[in-house]
Amino acid sequence: MPRPTPEERQQAYSVSHGDILNSNYEAFILAISILSVVNGVLILFTAGEARDLLVYVNASLCALFSLDFLYRLRKAPQRRAYLFGGGGMLDLLSSVPVPWFFSLARLLRVVRATRLLNRYGEHRLRVWFRERLAEGAVLLVIFLVIVVLEVGGILVLWVEAGRPGANIETGGDALWWGYVTITSVGYGDLYPVTPQGRIVGVIMLTVGLTLLATVTGFVANTFLGKHVSGRGRPAAAEPSDDPPVVAPERDGVSSGSEVER
Repeated sequence: MPRPTPEERQQAYSVSHGDILNSNYEAFILAISILSVVNGVLILFTAGEARDLLVYVNASLCALFSLDFLYRLRKAPQRRAYLFGGGGMLDLLSSVPVPWFFSLARLLRVVRATRLLNRYGEHRLRVWFRERLAEGAVLLVIFLVIVVLEVGGILVLWVEAGRPGANIETGGDALWWGYVTITSVGYGDLYPVTPQGRIVGVIMLTVGLTLLATVTGFVANTFLGKHVSGRGRPAAAEPSDDPPVVAPERDGVSSGSEVER
């Protein structure tokens, strides 16, 4: 198989990382890459159920990296160039959840995404964020939900595990309880029994309601703004059902023009 030329590599890298994927998306990928690297370090120095929770969260982040890789591969004009010269193999390795040395690939992702965002400049990034405010708000909420689930799960494990009558004692239990709490579902199968655990629950419930209201408001405001903008445009003239009037011929020569009523 022939190696991709430098021009093919540059085109695949540019399209896959700059022209197709906007700054909001790249900032989101940068944020979850940093979170994944931090989790990889914490996993090495954490034991017990908290470590299992971090492993579950990191596996979810790897699933997001896999979707990102498939999307970039699909949009790349030169897939071979993207895989072997445009960062494709790096994106693929960063989506592997184990072993943990693959976190180094995510660290390189952080460096690459930072360089890309710096290339555009702060002013241009702010302009693009304002133009895609609803999209940026949704991605920000997704990232904050992941962070709140992780931090809240670790905290509730810390104050609940091993207490008399406690039912949140594993990493999976903590994530499930956190998810149904932050989405305001509250099945009631798992619940904190200590005062500290209930405080954590109140905080997570409040944060969940705030994030849900924020993203709903941004999305509604975006669609409403587009609707009002469309109504403010002048309406196009409706076509008339009357047949056009043809000017009479002069000296046997047709004028060739039609006069609309």
